[in-house]
Amino acid sequence: MLGAQAFSMICSTLFVILCARYLGDVRFGKYAFAASFALMFSTLGTLNLQAKAARDVAQDRTKALKYLSNLVPLTTVLAIIIFGLSVLSLLLMRRPMELTIITMILGGTIIFQIMTAGLRWWFQAYQKLEYEALLISVLSPAKLGLGLLVFALGGGLIPLAGIVVGANFLVLSVAYSITKKHFHHTAWEIDLKFWNKFMTKNVPFTLAIIFAAIFGNIDKILLSLMKGDAVTGWYSAASQALIPMRVIPSIFSMAMLPVFAEYYVVHKTDFNRLIQKSLRYMLIIVFPLAISVTLLAEKIMLLLFGAEFVNGAAALSILAWAAAATFINMTVGKAIIGAGQEKLNATFCGIGLLVNVFLNFALIPPLAHVGASISILAAEGTISLLVLTWAYKRAALNIRVFRNLLRPLSAALIMGACIYLVRDYSLWLLAPLGAGVYFGCLHTLKVLPEDEKALIKRILLGTPLGGY
Repeated sequence: MLGAQAFSMICSTLFVILCARYLGDVRFGKYAFAASFALMFSTLGTLNLQAKAARDVAQDRTKALKYLSNLVPLTTVLAIIIFGLSVLSLLLMRRPMELTIITMILGGTIIFQIMTAGLRWWFQAYQKLEYEALLISVLSPAKLGLGLLVFALGGGLIPLAGIVVGANFLVLSVAYSITKKHFHHTAWEIDLKFWNKFMTKNVPFTLAIIFAAIFGNIDKILLSLMKGDAVTGWYSAASQALIPMRVIPSIFSMAMLPVFAEYYVVHKTDFNRLIQKSLRYMLIIVFPLAISVTLLAEKIMLLLFGAEFVNGAAALSILAWAAAATFINMTVGKAIIGAGQEKLNATFCGIGLLVNVFLNFALIPPLAHVGASISILAAEGTISLLVLTWAYKRAALNIRVFRNLLRPLSAALIMGACIYLVRDYSLWLLAPLGAGVYFGCLHTLKVLPEDEKALIKRILLGTPLGGY
């Protein structure tokens, strides 16, 4: 599963980089608007139904056929409704004709992604993660391969949007084939009472995904509306450059969620300690990443996207710290969910969303993409304060925890100083130099004792921890 996610991330990053270089800042800005618009609606449309379905069926597999027979038609209806709402919203925006057409084409992904969500949930419920890995391994490589074909043939935005829709249809087809193979006697069912009961109980999961959908895409949509395509292209490129960095807390927090849930019930006395250690490990990773990206933002934009996108360097240096905040938010957020407080986690995300939307409207007009970056940083920072306050109140944080962060922070600052002194050299030299200095400082300062190294290895390998 981890390998599939890493492979998918590499293909996705390459696809974005090649798209930006091929399209240029203006056309890439148009693509970014259309993709963000479609992604926001497709995420909204899933209502995070797969999370509740996977949890319920994992607890009682006799529910599987009932859930599957109803969720497939339910998500099909949702897909049609959400696609219709997206088209209506787009028409009300009165965007230029070309951009409207591209966005409507990419809107096809809304239907296929929502319908796929109605099928793939049982992979997790039955712990068939090899099937989930297969779907993850299909989408991004398919987009990359078909995208290279479009670039080679000199195609424009419309065929590029078409291949993205095609790749999502391929994923839906694979998910459907796997499902029919395992549940070949399933007949689709429309049980309105079941639909209503299921969706009512799904409200905490739904709120969290709605907040995340808007939070992650509203900035690009507002930038396109207020500042035009080129600025949207700069900002989107900067944001996409941080995908590898954001994947780290995502993978770690997914691995830790069942561990947090287990500790909260079985090893409750060690639950706070687990939060402390998890947060410490994430910050040890993110300190050097955020500092390095801040210092080398212009070089990174030039290397990945070319001279047309260098104006996005200022946004990248700010977004690096917003991404750093997600290391805290995802880690402690999963601890909150593990403690059975999904509603509280959704509330924190909702507050962050309000901050983000308000500041976007306030800061984008005078500051353009820099204003959007500041808005994201402020929103993520607000969520960090909220989740850390929760951790502090339950005694999972104290002065000793922050004092233990001084050594890794010192190592990161030493690394940053070294990079700054030789910042005029090539990025290919600065990256390994910075890594060498940082890890050397960690070793010298004895930041990670042997027992903690063994614990990290066990977490990453998914080995049961027991109490410790």
